[in-house]
Amino acid sequence: SADVKLLKLLQSKFHLHTHLQALKKFMLLGQGDFVTCLMDGVGPELRKRASQLYRHNLTGILEGALRSSNAQYHPQFVLDRIGIRLLEAAPGDSGWEVFSLDYSMDSPLNAVVSAEALAKYRICFHMLWRLKRVEWSLSLAWKQIASFERSNGREKQRDRDDAVHLNTLRNVFHRCALSRSRMIHVVNNLSAFLMFEVMESAWVNLLDHIQRATCLDDVIKAHDMYLNEILDRALLAPQHEMLNMQVQQLLHIILRFCSLEETLIAGLFF
Repeated sequence: SADVKLLKLLQSKFHLHTHLQALKKFMLLGQGDFVTCLMDGVGPELRKRASQLYRHNLTGILEGALRSSNAQYHPQFVLDRIGIRLLEAAPGDSGWEVFSLDYSMDSPLNAVVSAEALAKYRICFHMLWRLKRVEWSLSLAWKQIASFERSNGREKQRDRDDAVHLNTLRNVFHRCALSRSRMIHVVNNLSAFLMFEVMESAWVNLLDHIQRATCLDDVIKAHDMYLNEILDRALLAPQHEMLNMQVQQLLHIILRFCSLEETLIAGLFF
């Protein structure tokens, strides 16, 4: 029938499955090594004010992350669709608040992945990206303190005052390390829940529904259900607004902790 031929055409000529998988790997941050490379590259840049960001700089970093990770093995027609989107900045926003990946969709693929669907992907991206930012910030804070402790451990203590000062700092660093380990535990568990219990579970359901689809409307409905399931279980749907606000507040507190640690180390070095 015409419906079956249309579905086969979308899969064979227009690579619908490949694009859906690419959206999962890039917009939903499922390509772990790429995300790590991208975060290491854009992290220092996104700490600037939003008004100081330049798209061509970020695009260059994105292309470098694609080349230096396993993302390079994706088809070129996939890589060509991945880009940078900078959201409208509010006063005081940093680059973290306005940065987003983007994935361009054209006809006939946009019959399945519509503009509304892409907006839902971006909602998911911002939640996952913020979580990755928290993981990155915690790791960076640990590296800075570890570097400080190593550099001071190699230096000879000049007098008693220095010894007392260093012992006090060690006590502070120890308390910071205990707090950081609890934060890492929470963030890792939240990340694992979102990536495996939410994303992978929804993806398996999507593949099953697409395989049993008999017409284009079935595929569109399955994809919409896929995104709605992710939004609901990731606490991003409107009915979970209060819970989502609590999660965002928790992540904000962790970022604030990392910022205070960084300020402490900077004051000790200079």
